[in-house]
Amino acid sequence: MHQMSQHDDEMEVVTLQDLLEDGRFEEAEHLLGMAEAAGESWAASLRALCLAELDRPDDAVAAAERGVATEPSSAFGHWTLGALQCDRNYLTEAMTSAEEALRLDSGDSAHWALVAQIHAKRGRWSECLEAAQQGLARHPGDE
Repeated sequence: MHQMSQHDDEMEVVTLQDLLEDGRFEEAEHLLGMAEAAGESWAASLRALCLAELDRPDDAVAAAERGVATEPSSAFGHWTLGALQCDRNYLTEAMTSAEEALRLDSGDSAHWALVAQIHAKRGRWSECLEAAQQGLARHPGDE
């Protein structure tokens, strides 16, 4: 997905990745909204992260829920929903989402990091450490 922009009489292509990397979340959210409306199942979860960056937490959670509903086999979608739920201190729901992300892809250290974060928020330090160690085992360069 890309957007065309005019600059100094030159046409430049701006990709969605460029927008995200440059922190241009409003523009990225707009493009992702169009992609979601066009039926692109991957767009809702990514849009949710943009909405969170734009300090629209209710819209972000709603988009993440749509992402999981339209693509229930997406570990990224479940991780996104869990991370947003964790940010809002919906820890029971966040753990359910994180566990589903792990069930779908236990090799992603980000899923383990989310589980560790949830345990930390609950003050369950031994479980937090165990989840962190599981994540590090899958991505040892992050020590």
